[in-house]
Order: sequence, then C-alpha cells, then structure tokens
Amino acid sequence: MKRRNHRNNPRQPSSHTRANWGGSDGTQEFATPPPINPEVVRLQRQSAQRKYLKALRYVRMLWAIVIVLLFILSIEVVLAMCFSPRFWIYRVVVQGNETIAVDDVLHLLHLPAKSNYYRAPLRELATRVQREPCLRQVIVRRLGVGVLGVDIFERIPVCRLGHTLPLTYLDADGYLYTRPFPPNTPVPIIEGVTVPADAKLGKPLHNSAITGILACLTALREKHQNDQELLADLLVMTPQEQLILVLRENTRVYLGTADDLLRKIWVVRHTIKEAQAQGYSLSNIQYIDAKVIERVPNANDNNDPEHTTSLGAVFKPRVENGQKDTH
Repeated sequence: MKRRNHRNNPRQPSSHTRANWGGSDGTQEFATPPPINPEVVRLQRQSAQRKYLKALRYVRMLWAIVIVLLFILSIEVVLAMCFSPRFWIYRVVVQGNETIAVDDVLHLLHLPAKSNYYRAPLRELATRVQREPCLRQVIVRRLGVGVLGVDIFERIPVCRLGHTLPLTYLDADGYLYTRPFPPNTPVPIIEGVTVPADAKLGKPLHNSAITGILACLTALREKHQNDQELLADLLVMTPQEQLILVLRENTRVYLGTADDLLRKIWVVRHTIKEAQAQGYSLSNIQYIDAKVIERVPNANDNNDPEHTTSLGAVFKPRVENGQKDTH
C-alpha cells in the first residue's frame, strides 16, 4: 500500500468549514450555521434554572443551620457568663478611703456571696455606700473579671462645730457629718452656732448663721497670688449675728454682719499689708476692725493706740509688758 504524500496532496477542508471564495472582490465567505430549535433552548434554560434554584435552596439551608448554631452558641455563652463560677466576684478593691474602713465599705456594699461579675448592679452598690454621711461620691466599677473597684471621695471639712464629741464637721456645701479623728489640715472651730435638733447627718444645714459662716470661709479662701493667706483657728457668731474671726496669730478680726464679706476680707488683707509697712507684723496686731469700712481715716497722734488705714479699717497693735503703744 502506498503512503499518501501530504505535502503533495494536502487534506481538503470539509464542506462545513470550506470557505467560499466566490466573492467578486476576492473576500472569504463562510457558510451560515443551521438554525437552533427554540424548544431545545427553552429546555436548556429550564434545566439551568432548576439547577440554580436547587443550589440556592442548599445555600439558604446552610445559612439557616449556621444561624441556629450561632444562636445556640450565644445562649451558651450568656448562660456561662451568668451562672458559671468562673465569673463570680471574688475580690473588691477600695481606693480613696481616709476615715472609713474597708470593712465598713464592704458591709455597706452588702454584696451577696457568689455574686455574678457581669450582673452586679453598679449604681445600686454605689448608692448603698454613699449613704454614709462622710462620703461625697462613690463610684463602683469593674476592674477585671471577678474584681470590683470602689472609688471613695470623702467630704472635705471646712470647719468644726463646737468642741463636743463626736467631732462634727461641715463641708463647703454645708453638709453635716462626723469624723472619727481630726483632719490633717486643721480647720477653724465654730462657736455660737447650735445644731438644730432635727438636723440629720449627711444633709445640709439651712439657716442664716450657717450661711454666713460658709460665706466667710469662702471669702478667706478667695485670694490672689500675692495676698497673704489668712488661717483661722476660731470663728464666733455672736447672738447679734456678728462675726468675729480669730486668726492663728491670735489676732481678732471683727467683720460685723455676714454681708459683703468678700470686700471685708479684701480690706483686712490690705490692712495687714499697711500695718506691715508701718512695722507691725500680724502677730503684733491685737485686732482689726472691719465692721465699717466706709469711715473716713483720721490722723493718728501718739495718744491714739488705734490706726485707721487708707481703706477705712482700724487695727490696734498689741501692747506687751504693760507698755503703752506710742504709734
């Protein structure tokens, strides 16, 4: 049998792919494919749509299973966080307490055993502790898993009422409370003021005498940078509601009624400056009269022991060893 020479006898293209070169312009033309049956197209589309819907049902079923599993898992996590012993409160950290003991804070918290860390009512716990009169604010917060933090902010005393026991104090807002021991920074003692019988610890006192005393103490704290600090040991309210301030240098300051106290204290400070300019230290001044500061200054002679300053206040130097002051 003879082999065909493919080089000499190239394979002829079939009738389906044979090009038609019959164009007058020499262009190549192909035969038109046979038309597709519309029924076959419709069946193919229906088959593809059935496959798509079947796959979609599988995907939806899979998502439903995932959602149900996640829901069950979340319920298990919540139940574990609420009832598992791993989330019990086993420690309470108390910070900022000065006069109240940690055991007293824990007693006021009244936290039951096996309390859950995440279910603990923080605001309610803070309210329980804040019922103590000496506490101004209490914040209960979560520190770590199983650990609660209690931040204590105690009241800062500005004065002490009388010499009786227990030690009774007032803060800047007029709240009445007691302390087991005096504060590190001494505060002035108030005399001439009686605490009403219906007064309650942890509640503010509302009367004219207390209002005047608090206003006086506020005026003492209001000072400029170069002003001398006035430290009071005693503040007396007379039956006529006249204020007498006794400084730590044993200098008495007569302030009169509890009106215009900011101006009166300002005049007292400048009176001390003028007295120091004349050679008198604060410890050498017996008293300063600032009840009436609109008086006209008078020229002082050697026989007048009182000195009237340019602002109208009067101060008297202290006489020692029975010697008469010649200033």
